[in-house]
Amino acid sequence: MPLKETYTIFMLPLSIDPEKWNVANDSIWEPAELKLEKDILYPHIQQWLQAAANSKNRESMPQKPQNFSIYSLRNRHADASKKQQLAIWRKIVGTEWCLEKDGIAFKFFGKDNNLLGTKLIVSPYTRVGLLMFTLQLSEANAETDRLVTLNYRLHKIDNQAPQIVCVPPSAPLHPKKLEELQQITVLLQSATTDEGMPRWTLVNLIRFLLHEFNGAYSLMNSIRLHLFTYLRVTADENSRNLQEIFLRIIRGENSNYLPMMSNTIDSAQIMQTFQNIFIGSSVEGGGIMTIEPNEDQAATDSPASGHIANFGAANLPQRYLWIYLLAIMQRHTLLQIAGEITAIDHSSNTDYSLTTLHSMAERVALLKASTYFTDVSDYTQHNQFYHFCATQLAIRQHFDELSEKMNLLETVIASKKDESDDVKNNRLTIILAILTVASATCDTLTVLTLDKFNPISGIVLALALVVLLFAAWNWKK
Repeated sequence: MPLKETYTIFMLPLSIDPEKWNVANDSIWEPAELKLEKDILYPHIQQWLQAAANSKNRESMPQKPQNFSIYSLRNRHADASKKQQLAIWRKIVGTEWCLEKDGIAFKFFGKDNNLLGTKLIVSPYTRVGLLMFTLQLSEANAETDRLVTLNYRLHKIDNQAPQIVCVPPSAPLHPKKLEELQQITVLLQSATTDEGMPRWTLVNLIRFLLHEFNGAYSLMNSIRLHLFTYLRVTADENSRNLQEIFLRIIRGENSNYLPMMSNTIDSAQIMQTFQNIFIGSSVEGGGIMTIEPNEDQAATDSPASGHIANFGAANLPQRYLWIYLLAIMQRHTLLQIAGEITAIDHSSNTDYSLTTLHSMAERVALLKASTYFTDVSDYTQHNQFYHFCATQLAIRQHFDELSEKMNLLETVIASKKDESDDVKNNRLTIILAILTVASATCDTLTVLTLDKFNPISGIVLALALVVLLFAAWNWKK
């Protein structure tokens, strides 16, 4: 089934250490300069999402702790070694690649003025980051079955990660071009084919893009990437078959998986906002599928045809991706905090545990107040999209679950704190009683013995009594 247009955004969620994470001035990353569309979302949401989108926003909008920073790869660099790294990166973007075993050809999306380019999104306050890069099938490979395979194969970053090689050239390569490709091999720390061409996986690419932050991050999922796919098809195909294909695409499954029909339209993971726009969302990934009118329909419905043809280049990166970014960052922030709660050592210092829990509660409350919304826009379709994605990603349930867990844990820790205080008070009372008895014993012996015996013997007897009383108390316990 041919595709008119398609691309897939691969997302790598990161758990970051804000004390070690630092995007320095000499980094290969720089603050992004994105072109944005105004007056689509509510102003308070637009401000929260886009405060770090470009220098004008960064100067005029308030920078709150829960805002995130957005970075793009630099176009140029003063440092010679990093200048070379960025030059080789541009060669990677400008080269056509393919899956070695499947022969499916694709390229990187190279435009950096919107969210479709390679991006690094970081929120130190929530301790979450997101690495994003976009791949496009080559025109000769623009078929739905190849898109299904590409998503299924490339979202794996464990030992199943597929090998990626250059598309075989139609003519012998110029020596300079071959040398550039060999430099890619060095940059990605990858292997080579028998012809000396680079052979790598997305693991090599991720390592390169994040090599400056070693020790400052860990992968929230070390075996799979999260997907978001856009595809545009014609209206000539069977819609039920398209829904099954779309479900495989958003879930990163291949044709070996037979989706339940109950998971298609008007049910769990696919919905429509318009007659020709489908939305898909799952915990593995999301996407939008648009159906372009066929030639007969386009002749009488040209406005709809123009809107759909422009959807993937304008509407999606400037509207829907921002909304999806809000939802996916919410999800991984909540998962991050859930992991932190699980890691609390309840057997350690109780005051420390309570302080940690109260800090988390403050973060959750602030995030819920400033980043979770019933509606996001004055446009119905944008609200439908947000509601659907937030539901599929269980955002509300995660918020409620965290609140419940923290309330329960606070009760347990506070109870332990009260118990610990009671034990301390009981011990202090016993010690004071023992000291009182010892003091009285010593005074009594001193009076009875007067000068007939050495006072030291009285002290020894008093201390012996203290030891006996203390041993008796411990034995009773």
